[in-house]
Amino acid sequence: MRCAAHRLYTAINKLTADGAFGSNTLAATKRFQPQFSLTADGVIGRNTWNKVVDVKNALGTSPMKVTTAYGGTALQKGSSGDSVRFAQSYLNKTGASLTVDGQFGSATQSATIKFQTSKGLKADGIIGSATWSALVAAFNAAI
Repeated sequence: MRCAAHRLYTAINKLTADGAFGSNTLAATKRFQPQFSLTADGVIGRNTWNKVVDVKNALGTSPMKVTTAYGGTALQKGSSGDSVRFAQSYLNKTGASLTVDGQFGSATQSATIKFQTSKGLKADGIIGSATWSALVAAFNAAI
């Protein structure tokens, strides 16, 4: 998941190959899984391993589309966590220049409003289900 995958799926933290399954690998695994409709349990079982291989193999030709489900809770200024990281990554693919840090601050809010306006959505700076769906679709269209 390091090289090209990290450049494309920027919500996944960078890894250093050290032969250990440490906290950084666990975090990367938990961020990788929900982007491809897998349970975010941090375990690299058969389904996760197969998806890692699929994504790696597809990077040189046609990158895998993300299928990240809406978490059910609107993201807005003050929100934090992996869902915000995903949103920031997806917004960046549509032209924003956000730091993917999982913190929904003023810059993420402004990028969200700009994105919503461009898609004819209610421009309130809050990422609800409609904005989330549009973000995932826009990210997939851009890869």
